[in-house]
Amino acid sequence: MVTAEKVAQLSGVSLSTVSQVLGDRAHLFRAETREKVVRAAQKLGYRPNSSARAMRSGRLGAIGLLLSTEEHRSSLFEKMLVGIYDELVRQNLRLNVARFPDKALTDEGFVPQILREWSCDGLLINYNALIPPRMVELIQNYKIPSVWINSQRDTDAIRPDDFGAGVIATEYLLKLGHRRIAYASYSGGGHYSTTDRRDGYAHAMKQAGLAPQIIGAQTGSSFERSQRIQASRQWLEQSDRPTAVITYAGSTALPIIMAAIGELGMRVPRDLSLVTFDDSLFDDCGLAVSTMVIPEYELGQTAARMLEQKIKTSGQSLPSQVLTMQLVQGNSCQSII
Repeated sequence: MVTAEKVAQLSGVSLSTVSQVLGDRAHLFRAETREKVVRAAQKLGYRPNSSARAMRSGRLGAIGLLLSTEEHRSSLFEKMLVGIYDELVRQNLRLNVARFPDKALTDEGFVPQILREWSCDGLLINYNALIPPRMVELIQNYKIPSVWINSQRDTDAIRPDDFGAGVIATEYLLKLGHRRIAYASYSGGGHYSTTDRRDGYAHAMKQAGLAPQIIGAQTGSSFERSQRIQASRQWLEQSDRPTAVITYAGSTALPIIMAAIGELGMRVPRDLSLVTFDDSLFDDCGLAVSTMVIPEYELGQTAARMLEQKIKTSGQSLPSQVLTMQLVQGNSCQSII
């Protein structure tokens, strides 16, 4: 069996130096020393024993990412996952992923393996819409350091400022001279952003002395694309139609554009200005729609940093963080001043 002692003998350094260079303190040593140790370890085929290291340090060097198998409860953005991964690499930590179905939570005896066994130092919980009470109860009972991602909680959570983004989008259109500004959402509730973006818009309209116009929110459910196009056409044909619209997401903006351009002979932005929300400038329809960009990478990166802080402070609660969205201007808005 190849041991750290043999690596020390071959490289000509102390056992302590080998342990630190092959652990998480390599940055404390000169490049020549690191190279000697790594070369010797590779030649001998030595790999550190993570179990033994965990017993010594009290840390497993792994973070768990908890997800639901129900996509609508657990949206996992690609850029957010990259942000988590990059930060964990910087901290020399691994990522374990656990997914389980909601129906398992109806069984009072069910406890996910990631909670009942010491398999990670803390949890990133990407369970952000219609969160089952049983999930919250399990996290609290097992007292594992945890950070909730994209969830509206007072402590131990991080999310984008959807309310503030609704205000920014509305004030942008107001500065362009628009007064008949509507907010359109054909999606049902469940996630806090569905109300926060709308409420931010309504707040900015009232501050400007204008009446908010909410389109689609009263349905309480999601439409198919054909239904969204038909609904968009109905209110676009009205004589007092909006001159500008803020949409909950790109999936709402697209049918509006299709209805306006394809069926009514209108043009964006000549006849209608649009702002939406997405993870980058929304241009899926050949038109760059001005977008309030969700900071997904920073969301994941900051969540991983928060969790490391919680682990180091023995699970002490941290104030939740709210990240600002930025408006990226496309060519979907026009001044009418």
